[in-house]
Amino acid sequence: LVRHQFKTQRGIPPEKIYIASVMPCVAKKDEVRRKQLRGAIDDVITSRELMAQAPLNFDRETTSPEYLKYDTPLDEASGAGKIFGNTGGVMEAAIRTAYWMYTGQEPPRVQFTDFETEKGIREYSIDLDE
Repeated sequence: LVRHQFKTQRGIPPEKIYIASVMPCVAKKDEVRRKQLRGAIDDVITSRELMAQAPLNFDRETTSPEYLKYDTPLDEASGAGKIFGNTGGVMEAAIRTAYWMYTGQEPPRVQFTDFETEKGIREYSIDLDE
């Protein structure tokens, strides 16, 4: 997607684009080498590896809104995309999407405390016909 967008929007040839991803999971380092995913991402570095190589200094100067401005070459994330990184975020996004598709209305905000946990399995119930 990034290679296509940058070729279309900025005229950059795909072969000139190197995509490295910072991921929290070590398994992504294996996934990037799989035949099915070849070409999508060139390399992966874990969050821990990044911090070891380039420790961040969270002072007022580098965390100010002016300093942290960034471009949005792929536009803004969806509401679901914004919560994926949270614990239970993917499940919450699925619940919210299903609710909206069924009712046509915005769902109530799902709170992490509403999830029932048993043996590492999280469950949430919502009445679609209320």
